[in-house]
Amino acid sequence: MFEFIFLNLLRPFSKRVITALASFTNRENKLPNWAFYPMTHVVPCTSFELLIVRDGMLGREVFLTKRPANDPEWPNAWHFPGTIMRIKDSFDTIKLRLAKSELGLTNLPGETKFLTMLFDEDKPRGNTLHTFHTIHVEKTFENEHGKFFPLSQLPEHMIAFQKTQLASITDPLKTSS
Repeated sequence: MFEFIFLNLLRPFSKRVITALASFTNRENKLPNWAFYPMTHVVPCTSFELLIVRDGMLGREVFLTKRPANDPEWPNAWHFPGTIMRIKDSFDTIKLRLAKSELGLTNLPGETKFLTMLFDEDKPRGNTLHTFHTIHVEKTFENEHGKFFPLSQLPEHMIAFQKTQLASITDPLKTSS
């Protein structure tokens, strides 16, 4: 209910107000999800999605992490590591935050390369520009926060929109290194 009211209150605002709201979405302000997600219908956010890939027995594999059982949106669902970009983020701070929060590492395990972008419009979480980046790791790379899946055998309980996104970028992902 709050989401509907908040979203409809934002519609008539000027560009100046929308710009101010966009700067407020910086997570340091701890904007609650019920306010953040409706705001992204007006002010799109940008995500940094990381596809850690390696060559496996069945071809290219992608590393996925599992969301916790108490996750309000996707409990126990597999997903690729990612984060929402904050206004004051640099490329390095985004990578470090993602390494720590999603992988429990102090640094990412290789060179990050830009892959592609996709724009999701009017999803339940709002409008998001997803930027996809890859890191190609050796077959021996493992991480306790997730596991590798062949692109041809993704888990059934994976976040649906991410599975769709992955399907649309499979060709460039197969050839990235």
